[in-house]
Amino acid sequence: MSEQESRRIDKPGDFPTVEVYERTEPTGKVYRIVFKNLEFEEEKGLMGCLYTLAWVLTFVTLPIISLWIGSIGVPGLLALLFCIGGYIVLFKKFSAPWSIDRTIEFDTRTGALRVLRKGRVEIERPYKRLVNLTVEDHPDAEFKRSDRQQRGEKNLKIEEKQHCLIGWFGEGGAEQVILLYRAEWPCRNSLFEVQQAIMWTLQKITESIGPDDPFSAGPDTMKPPLD
Repeated sequence: MSEQESRRIDKPGDFPTVEVYERTEPTGKVYRIVFKNLEFEEEKGLMGCLYTLAWVLTFVTLPIISLWIGSIGVPGLLALLFCIGGYIVLFKKFSAPWSIDRTIEFDTRTGALRVLRKGRVEIERPYKRLVNLTVEDHPDAEFKRSDRQQRGEKNLKIEEKQHCLIGWFGEGGAEQVILLYRAEWPCRNSLFEVQQAIMWTLQKITESIGPDDPFSAGPDTMKPPLD
């Protein structure tokens, strides 16, 4: 069921780039936090292979097109500049972050927290077991930074340009689960907005179904961010 068939429960301005929806099913309610997320990888698996193939075909055909342009009377320098410009555009397109549809779903029927990417479930955990939620640097950022500096490289690695939303599940938050990566440089910790939307939604769930429900959870059950 789409967001248009659900009821939006947050007010415009509560979360500038995030929307929260509620849908009532016969067996319970489903809450959906919907937003765009900047990510460096557009697709994985088969689609990733197709994008790579498209990149290779473009890389091969650009010189051919440039030669054809030269053959119809266009000066060779212009043809060369066309080819170089095409490579620059291609590199920028494939290296830049992509805006991806993301949804974080709370299903009170099953007690499940789901993280969806373009409508497909990537992560699923029981939200009752969520004891902490933090926004932090990419776990590999410091290692990548140190390695880059030792090599004398100035260009930032992808991990240095990302931060992530981490859910801590289980007793004492023993299971660390990275719910989202966001491409953002300079980092403005914009995932903080998503973090607050999650806590706000959990509070709504507690108010709706009560703290005694076996699947209820809310910000009061969550510990302060870890240092």
